[in-house]
Amino acid sequence: MFPRVPPLLVAPILLAGCPGPTARLADSAPQPYEEPSVDPGPEGHAFTSFSGTTEWRWAWSKQPGEYACDLVWETESTASQHCEGCDWAFDVTFTYQPDQSVDTDDCFATVDNAETDFTWGLGMSSDYLGYGFPFVMYYNKASGYWQGSFYADWQYPDLVWGLGSLDRPYTQNGATYYYSANWYGKATVQ
Repeated sequence: MFPRVPPLLVAPILLAGCPGPTARLADSAPQPYEEPSVDPGPEGHAFTSFSGTTEWRWAWSKQPGEYACDLVWETESTASQHCEGCDWAFDVTFTYQPDQSVDTDDCFATVDNAETDFTWGLGMSSDYLGYGFPFVMYYNKASGYWQGSFYADWQYPDLVWGLGSLDRPYTQNGATYYYSANWYGKATVQ
C-alpha cells in the first residue's frame, strides 16, 4: 500500500494525462512546462463567484483508467478572501457527490477529506512569482500563507486546474502497473 497523500502536494509533480473510462471532466489537467494559457478577463473586474467540479483519483492497477478511488465534489463559492498578488481568491466549499464517485475501500488511505464536505481557500495567480505561469493558490490554514499548489489553465471565465500523476506506468517484477494520485478541477469564475 502506498503512503497517505496529503490534501495538497507542496512541490509540483509531473502530470501525465491519459483518458480512461471514468474520465468525466476532461482528458487531463494542465501540464507543467507547457506554454501558459491565461486570459484573466476584463481589466478591473470584481470576481464574485466560483462554481464547478473537482475529482481525486488514486490507483495502483494493471490497467490505465481503472481507479480504486475516484471521488467527485461539486465546488461553489460566493465569498472572497484576500490573497496578496492574486487575481481573485475564494473560500470554496467542496460538496461530496457519492452517486458520481467510485470507492473500492481505498480512498480513506489515500487522501484527507475522502467522502466528506470541506472548504479550501483557493486563489488565482495568473503570473505566479513573475514567471509567467498561472497557478491556483491554496491557503494553508496551518501556516497562514497562500502557496502555489496547482497548475492552471485560465481562459476567463473558464478555469481548469490540477496536480499529480494520472495513469503513469511503472514496471515492477516484469509487470506494468499504472499509478494515479491526481487532483483535477474545472470551474467557472466570474
